[in-house]
Parts: sequence; structure tokens; C-alpha cells
Amino acid sequence: MTICKTGPDFSINGNTYFPTQQVNFNLSFQNADDLNTIRAFQWYLNNVLVSGANLSTFNAVLGCGGYTIGARVLNNDEWSGIKSLVFYTCKVAPHPIIVDPDSVREGETRVYRVFITFTDGAMEEVTTDYSFTCDYGEFAGNNYTVPLNDILNDNRQANINAIKNGEAPVTKQINIVDNTLVNLVSLVIAGPDEVNESQSAIYAVIGTYSNGITTDFTSDYVFSCPDGVFSDGSFEAFENNTVNDTRESTILALRGGIQQLTRHITIKDKTLYTSISIVGPAIVDEGSSNKYQVIGKLGDETSDDITGQYTFSCTRGTFNGSVLTIPENDVPNDSRNATITATKDGTVPLTMPIVRGTVPPPLLFRLYG
Repeated sequence: MTICKTGPDFSINGNTYFPTQQVNFNLSFQNADDLNTIRAFQWYLNNVLVSGANLSTFNAVLGCGGYTIGARVLNNDEWSGIKSLVFYTCKVAPHPIIVDPDSVREGETRVYRVFITFTDGAMEEVTTDYSFTCDYGEFAGNNYTVPLNDILNDNRQANINAIKNGEAPVTKQINIVDNTLVNLVSLVIAGPDEVNESQSAIYAVIGTYSNGITTDFTSDYVFSCPDGVFSDGSFEAFENNTVNDTRESTILALRGGIQQLTRHITIKDKTLYTSISIVGPAIVDEGSSNKYQVIGKLGDETSDDITGQYTFSCTRGTFNGSVLTIPENDVPNDSRNATITATKDGTVPLTMPIVRGTVPPPLLFRLYG
């Protein structure tokens, strides 16, 4: 506004924005009695005197756009200076917004500005009318700086306020992005601890960084395992005909022939019997031969003959395959106990107690004459 050079103190009252082409303004005086001393009024539109506008009010219909309205008064044969006001037609009163980055990394400085927007899409920057504050970090003018710290993965939100006297603050919520230096803290083969024979499982090489973020490095590695085969990260354990051979194995992951990772797993036997036992006669006679079997019983009460997987021995007598032969002697009444053992590599031996019988001595006849 232009300050009056002489005359009473007055102001131009009116809106800055008019939604239509109709505008209206009026003059008000700091001392209401001064109005009675005014002899004439003059209004100016864009610095051009408006003919016929000689009241303390100004009403007009104008084209859409921006204008400057001015007014002066005549008091005691002296004209005051011209006071002016910029206004717009065909515009709704704007809502100020804070623009520019929604996210700021720790240690960075970013510039924020305030704009007002209008219904016709126009924007006007009014940054210099505002002062800025934030509940985290510092402003120097409209330059915002986020401090750097050593706390890992502490992404968070902050609120920026743009303040103008007499108006509600303009606010903007932003994201503070952690910028702490990160490094790879672990690299492992990830996947199940147990795999059943003939079934598949997925394994991957996963790296974990100090900020908690994980990355899949599987495509950089070649996998192998002595007890199965890999195809595109999918592992299938070999199936065999050996019963109860749940076993430990090791997965290897090789990168460029240099970096090797290992993962210990358990390969579970596909067929698990509810019981395995030696079957055959519990009492045998001297000089006899008897066949023994190893029988595995399944949960559905069926059974399998798995004799061929075992080796037999006995504390008395000899085995030929699965046939036990008890030697004969001339000692009468020497029945005694013995133990049959069936062994298989990597398993607990099976045992069966038997009783070794005797062959009755021949009858002796003596004739007396």
C-alpha cells in the first residue's frame, strides 16, 4: 500500500480474491469522524482514474484477471496520497501449501517453498511471507537440514510448519530416511533343516545388512549336495532302498569358485517301519539248520522282508547267509542259551536270544548170560 502523504488515515477494505467478475471495495477511516471532513473521493484501476467513481465505495464488474485498485481523498483542499491493493477476479481464495521433497535423507539439506494455488490451475509463490519450523532437524530460512546419526534403520516422520502472522500454520508431513552406513553382516544358505527322500525343497543364499534389509544372492551361487540334485535352487533328495537310513548331509554353495557356504541338513528316510525284528525258531537242536529273517512292520500292519540288508552272526553256531547251523557234540544234556545278531552299517544291531538243545544220547543195551 502507498502511505498517505497528507490527510486523514484511511484504508481500502475488500477481498484479494473474488470468485466472480463482481468486485466491491470501501474506504474506512481510523477516526470515524474524519469521514465527515472528506470533500471528494477518487478511485484508480491499474493506475487509471475511474470516471464517475466519487463515493467512499467502489463497485464494478471486471473481466477475469488481476488488478490494482487505488483510492485517495480530498480533505481541506489537499489530496491524500494514493493507497492501493492488488486483487483478482474469477479466483477462489487460495489454500497455501508447502511443496518439494516428501522425503529427506539424514545429513541432507533441502529447500521448501510455499505456494498458493487457484481454481484455474495458476500458482503463486509466497515463500517469503512465511517462517519455517520442524519438530526434527533445523531450518535456516527455507533451507531444511536433517542431522545424521548412527542409529540403524531409524526411518521416521517429521512435521514441517510454515507460519504467517495472523493465519493458521501450513503443515506438511515428510519422511526422514535413515542414511547410516550399512554393511553386509551375514550370508547364509536359507531353507528347511529336514528334507524327505524323493521330495523337493527350495534353498537360497540370503544376505542381511546392518540396517536389517535382506537381499537374495541365489543367482550368484552354484549349489551341490552329495545326497541329492539341485535345479534352479530346488533340491531333491535321492531315494534309495535302504530302510531307516535317515542321515545327515551338507549343502554347498559356490560363488565364482571362491566363496563357499555350507548348510547342514537331515535327509529323512522315506519308509520308516514301526518295528524291525529277527524272526525264526527260538529253540534249535544240535546238528540242525534253521533259516532266519529280518522283518520290518509298517503302520498299516503289513510287513517287508528286509533280510538282504543285514549280516547275521551267532554266539554258538555259524551262519551261511541267513541259515544258522548248530554243531553237534557228544556232551549229554548241555542245552544252553545263545544270541543271534543281525547288523547293518549305520544302525543299531538287532538281537534275538535262542536256546540250543541237545541230541539225546544213544541207548546202550548190555546182555547178561
